[in-house]
Amino acid sequence: MSIKILKHGEQRRRRKKGDEAERGDKKKKIRREKSEERMENEGEKQRFLTDVLHEVMLLDGLRSSHPISQEVEQATDINRVFDWIAYKKGAALIRMLANVMGQPLFQKGLNDYLLSHMYSNAARDDLWSKLSQAMRSEGRDIDIGVMMDRWTLQMGYPVVTISKNQSEQLPTSYITVSQEHFLYGQEVRNNNRQGVPFMSTEAPAILANVSLCQSPVDTWTAFSSGSMKCIYEVHNTLHRLREGLQWQVPLTVAVGNASSVCSQSLIWINNKTETHRIGHMDDRTWLLGNINQTGYFRVNYDLQNWKLLIQQLHTNPQIISVGNRAGLIDDAFNLAKAGYLPQGIPLQLIGYLPEETSFLPWHSASRALYQLDKLLDRTDEYSLFSDYVLKQVASRYHQMGWPTNSPGNEGNVLQASYQTEELQRELIMLACSFGNKQCHRQAVAYISDWISSNKNRIPPNIRDIVYCTGVSLMDEDVWEFIWMKFHSSSAVSEKKILLEALTCSDNIFLLHRLLNLSLTSDLVPEQDVIDVIIHVGRNPQGRNLAWKYFREKWDVLNARYGEALFMNSKLIGGVTEFLNTDKELNELKEFIQSSGVGAVPALPRALEIVEGNVRWHRLHRRQFYQWLSKPPSAALG
Repeated sequence: MSIKILKHGEQRRRRKKGDEAERGDKKKKIRREKSEERMENEGEKQRFLTDVLHEVMLLDGLRSSHPISQEVEQATDINRVFDWIAYKKGAALIRMLANVMGQPLFQKGLNDYLLSHMYSNAARDDLWSKLSQAMRSEGRDIDIGVMMDRWTLQMGYPVVTISKNQSEQLPTSYITVSQEHFLYGQEVRNNNRQGVPFMSTEAPAILANVSLCQSPVDTWTAFSSGSMKCIYEVHNTLHRLREGLQWQVPLTVAVGNASSVCSQSLIWINNKTETHRIGHMDDRTWLLGNINQTGYFRVNYDLQNWKLLIQQLHTNPQIISVGNRAGLIDDAFNLAKAGYLPQGIPLQLIGYLPEETSFLPWHSASRALYQLDKLLDRTDEYSLFSDYVLKQVASRYHQMGWPTNSPGNEGNVLQASYQTEELQRELIMLACSFGNKQCHRQAVAYISDWISSNKNRIPPNIRDIVYCTGVSLMDEDVWEFIWMKFHSSSAVSEKKILLEALTCSDNIFLLHRLLNLSLTSDLVPEQDVIDVIIHVGRNPQGRNLAWKYFREKWDVLNARYGEALFMNSKLIGGVTEFLNTDKELNELKEFIQSSGVGAVPALPRALEIVEGNVRWHRLHRRQFYQWLSKPPSAALG
């Protein structure tokens, strides 16, 4: 009997121990899931930098931009006013304001605003008033309305230049900070400094016959009878236009060296040039502005500070936060594109990428590199650029490898962390796009296996990369196979990926066939026709074809999509954004003059982008390739 009791007691203890272990496992699983969820949420927050902030700053750096606050006088104005600049810049400015105020205080002011205007109308100034009241309740006397009007009623954003003070009268604890309106294009920037209105000397006759808007809040007016009545300008008075744009800039600055970063300081920049005390600095100390890119502006430095930042990234990048590493990459490439920096600086900066383990800096770099790729992919020296990119990508790509399928469960990818999965995808996309042989072999093997087995074992999150790579490298039979799968697939997302893959072919005949089928048959959904034309244009083999097809079929396209301003703007921007020769620029001017279309602001924006592409080739391409031919080991340039 006692033995039975002992056995039962032992069984109970074992069951209890097992239950505790199971509960412990469940708790660990819950903690792990929560940790993964936090990491995914943090990843999504970080993606705001690349997918919202960096993207809208590309558009808002053009002289054809507009403020986010504009007058709406009639219903047709609504489509014009609410574009990507309005939404994405609005989100970026709210983020900047929340960081200046602090999240608790910002939420308090926002809550008061919502409660005060519940079931009633409200205007912009009502929000600023409540947020100012919240600031004053904490003893911070900042007029939010005065600050934010500079950001919402003016187009564009500033580039803030920070440099250590070189004056013998001031000690090295001082910095000089200046601000100016950031604009792409060196000639335009020089004109801006001289107080000349922001009109391109290269603009065609149709854009030269303009009258300046002088209403309190300037507005675009539409093309009418093939001519523009009013070009959108930057200020609400001609006086301020001549004086140049100016902002109240909440600049956060940190001081660092090889081993540490000091706490950041908040400096308000209200004038064109100011001097501020920041703390002791020596020759090895670097400055870092706009911490984690919470501000809606770019930051430039003197060349010595850029050199120190690059050295830091190459020796110990973790000293600088992930957000700032991504921001430095984006700022450097865009400052060089606009003529503020030598072309070698961003190239030298990304030389640290083989040591980069975080997704966000890689994503920031890949966006900049793809823009350059489309500028350079038809040049004779292109291999210099692609080889340099592959050199940065190779080691991390081989280390991360490809997603693996779980044993006995084909098609299901083993779960990896959000950041790991995103980084792995980014590296595969870079490697295959720029010509890594192993990446090409893997993509071809996946496609061959799919064709032979009729089982798609390609991991879902990289199917678009594999499909496109396979179509570009393999024969016409593969194109026909993908075309067949496009028709037989019932999944909308899969059909979209397959259709875009068909545009990756190097075969001009197949690309032309696809364009004709998309527009003249019901085989391609009407909403996807624009994407087909745009993606053919992104293919260097199909760029001329898509541009020619767009002009020849404009009447048909405009009749179909002309009322949908967003679709029309997407089509015009997508087809023209990578045109970069004098011949293509002249063709665009002739198209604008002869077509008499009404897609504002797509055409002036398209013209400005192509002018900028042509200008970059004329002013910077030679220096760019010279650096790649013999990258300097120490000197910047």
